[in-house]
Amino acid sequence: MLQFSDDVSFGRHTQTFTVADPISTLTIEGSTVKRGFLYLLVIDPNGALRANILLEKRRKRLAMSEAQASVGAIKGELPTGTWRLEFVNVEGEFRQLKPMQYSLDITFDRPIDNAFVGVESLKGDQHIHFDMQRSLSSESRWYRGDLHAHTNLSDGQNPLEDVLPIAKSQKLDVLFITEHNMCHGQLPEDPDCLILPAMEVTTDLGHCNIHGPARTLNMLGSDITSQTLLDQAIAIKEQRGNLSINHPMMLPWHWHYDRLPLRAITSLEICCDPTWSTSPQATEKALALLTLLWNAGHRVTAVGGSDSHLTPEQRNPKATEPSIYGDPSTYVWANTLNGEAILSGIQAGHVYFERTCKLHVAINQGNVLPGDDVGDGTVTWQISVDNQDHEFYGQWIADGDLIAEHDLTNEAQNIQVSMEDYAWVRVDIRRRNREKHDGQGDIDGVINAVYNGNRPCFHQPTASYWSDLNLANTISLF
Repeated sequence: MLQFSDDVSFGRHTQTFTVADPISTLTIEGSTVKRGFLYLLVIDPNGALRANILLEKRRKRLAMSEAQASVGAIKGELPTGTWRLEFVNVEGEFRQLKPMQYSLDITFDRPIDNAFVGVESLKGDQHIHFDMQRSLSSESRWYRGDLHAHTNLSDGQNPLEDVLPIAKSQKLDVLFITEHNMCHGQLPEDPDCLILPAMEVTTDLGHCNIHGPARTLNMLGSDITSQTLLDQAIAIKEQRGNLSINHPMMLPWHWHYDRLPLRAITSLEICCDPTWSTSPQATEKALALLTLLWNAGHRVTAVGGSDSHLTPEQRNPKATEPSIYGDPSTYVWANTLNGEAILSGIQAGHVYFERTCKLHVAINQGNVLPGDDVGDGTVTWQISVDNQDHEFYGQWIADGDLIAEHDLTNEAQNIQVSMEDYAWVRVDIRRRNREKHDGQGDIDGVINAVYNGNRPCFHQPTASYWSDLNLANTISLF
């Protein structure tokens, strides 16, 4: 057995070990002394990535052979020569330094009893080889999904084996697994629920999801500053995928990378883990931010994300409801259930999200979808909710102003608005019996806007970078 221990402050630390003779398996077990973010990347003598994992106080085990791999590892030949262990600590650049002490044990030729069998995704070249065109359904409809979820590869509690049972219990059609700064080597496979590759780029300046990336984040370079990692995220998105700003107004994880080009944003996470104590207030501020972006001419898509780190039995502090995959659920209209179609639906804004209201929506009798450009025309929303245990109402928001408000029941409401005087109109769904925010109920859902593409802002946006939004003088974080 080989043993390693040391501590890593902000930055990268390298250890090496030698495989002198052929081996059949490689097992690496490790943990940290305290809670924090310490990444381990394993590189073989050929320069291939063979494992990535977030080390924690709980002991974790990676295992690999030519034909098998655990969660976090990548199967393949185990060449002789010098292997590298790259430890990366990305915390402390703009906050207090947080040195992370670790211990690691390495054994050869130990039988693998924790192999995971799924669809191959991340490979040793650090690229994603998942087939984004593989379809589970050819039906055109609303697909229910969650765009933000974690497992115990990073700091979540659910093992990867439990993802599908939980997702299916929540009636999800699609789930993006968004581990911090890394991707899974394999993903669960199911004929009815599509698990898609993704990652959450996590820095001191904010977090963003990349949905459907072509490659994972490269943390092997000498520069792991927030700016470098976030610029890398933008470059990965430009190659393939969607970039979603996570919990943008939720302290201390709010977004404050001022150099972000607004054109790079695909979606904005409005509601994140609604069982977290500060989520309702952060949701209201995210809606105000969404208004700023749309008024500046950037048609980003409003989405939700559970950001679930817990098992269904666990609870956040002071919470009575579980933080679980699918709460909130993000519904995407797509003409087939595959990765490319889901990404395209999000890009087009053909999206609404909800928590509990069980929303039904049709616009212009189904001929218009959220995100569509309807010009100066008249738009009719037909909306109903199936949940009769609570009272819900809809607010029609045009260019940031409330123009109509109606109670919602299981009887469809038909609401008509002329777009002649507006650049965009969205619908916020609220629960009337939770009036907290200046007399308004908590957000239960949002239907993305329809747009009037004739408006000048969509031809010549008035803001180009995050800093141009001037949030310090428009939306208070505190």
